[in-house]
Amino acid sequence: MAQLNWIRASYLITTEENPQKLATEIAFEQTVEMPGHLISDPYILEKIVGQISDIQAEGENRYRVTVDYSPDILNGSLNQLMNLIFGNISLKKGIRLIDLTLPPDYLQKFTGPAYGVQGLRSRVGVWGRPLTCTALKPLGCSATDLAKICFELSLGGIDIIKDDHNLGNQPRCSYQDRVRLCRQALLRAQEKSGRKTLYFTNINDSPQVMQQQIDYALELGVDGLLMQPVIIGLDYFRSIAENESYPFLLMAHPSLSGAFFTGSEGIAPQVLLGTIFRLAGADAVIFPDFSGRFSFDELTCQQISTNLLAPLGALSPSFPTPAGGITLSNLPRIREKYPEDTIFLIGASLYELGQDLRENVKRFLDQMLSDPLSAAAWATHSGE
Repeated sequence: MAQLNWIRASYLITTEENPQKLATEIAFEQTVEMPGHLISDPYILEKIVGQISDIQAEGENRYRVTVDYSPDILNGSLNQLMNLIFGNISLKKGIRLIDLTLPPDYLQKFTGPAYGVQGLRSRVGVWGRPLTCTALKPLGCSATDLAKICFELSLGGIDIIKDDHNLGNQPRCSYQDRVRLCRQALLRAQEKSGRKTLYFTNINDSPQVMQQQIDYALELGVDGLLMQPVIIGLDYFRSIAENESYPFLLMAHPSLSGAFFTGSEGIAPQVLLGTIFRLAGADAVIFPDFSGRFSFDELTCQQISTNLLAPLGALSPSFPTPAGGITLSNLPRIREKYPEDTIFLIGASLYELGQDLRENVKRFLDQMLSDPLSAAAWATHSGE
């Protein structure tokens, strides 16, 4: 029976055994971590152990199992939520978390994105169209070279520049030099063009070093931070989002999350990238677009986008940020699949257009603002 106001997790399980057996194992493993025959206390059995609310066949040896968990088990920790819905069972075969519904009272424990879609738009001053973004590349450039790239990209009209997620504190490009010079370059470009380009610097190191880098970015007035929640920790990411003394916009990068998305185990991308990253406070979430070099399909991308933008308690929506293979040639087809509140992140293919980065950005913006091609027109355009 469904439990009102409980946390509801749905799993796609693959088993040749009775699905009720595996569902029961999930319910007990994720809560009391003991066999049911060892528990006689009615309170524990009714209020602590997960309650199986539904089992539906989804194909041969595949079932959708829904388990309700009491929010009283948890405090406001996002790490503990992850432990509850997928902790020990992540070590078992044939279990994939595919949906998560959180009750209103529990959602009140989360503040979510500090700025969200509207706040980010206000910071960059762009309304009525999707936003554009690119990454500083390649690894190995000096801080001076990256600052020159920033300057040119900004004068071309790019809305957001982020560090590539592998830019850290390298010998030729220290964190302090890169942030200082890129920040100065963007201020010069803004003075010349009259328009603002947001800069997101990458933060990914030990807790002590990350704090030093955040303090330095704060001192320089950097707009935002690029962080990798799966690597640095969801609650650490969340602590930055909820720190009222930090004016940073936060962009979440999916690095390392792909381990959750393969085979019949793991966590569905729309749950981890769409719901969990939003709970953690990401103002924008990068995910692989269906057109590129990664394995996400169109439906998955649409589900991630929907979860980032759909109502979720009082939480602000987060910007869907598809990336990973977007080019000027496939952008018209991609553009029509996403809503206006989307950030399109184009990386290496922007640099491939030629050495004139200003002109490349203008072409990117023009292509994004052009009327999306119909499927038939796209097939003709692309030679399919």
